[in-house]
Amino acid sequence: MNRIKELRLSKQLKQVELAQIIGMSQSSLSGYESGRIEPDQDTLIRLSKIFDVSIDYLLGISDIKKASTLEEVDAKELQLLKDLVDQLTPDQQQEWIRYGRYLASQLPFSKEG
Repeated sequence: MNRIKELRLSKQLKQVELAQIIGMSQSSLSGYESGRIEPDQDTLIRLSKIFDVSIDYLLGISDIKKASTLEEVDAKELQLLKDLVDQLTPDQQQEWIRYGRYLASQLPFSKEG
């Protein structure tokens, strides 16, 4: 659980301070940081929220601190589409819109079809 210590130090927190924030003893936190004991699920959730990282990152399963949210992915994809459309001629843009409407009408939950 070296990542807990790294994250704690990056926030300039002492063990006793983080332990108080989490609601546990300093000795338990020390055990997590040294790897002598494993944090339970509730503690992992609290730590991930405090440090804004994924539980996988805390456990050393992943080196990615936090996965992109669906909104972030959607925003990136939307920007990509806008950039692509900006490169089209006005006629091509209209054709793309017509095709998009056609595809939307084929969806089972579509309001258009």
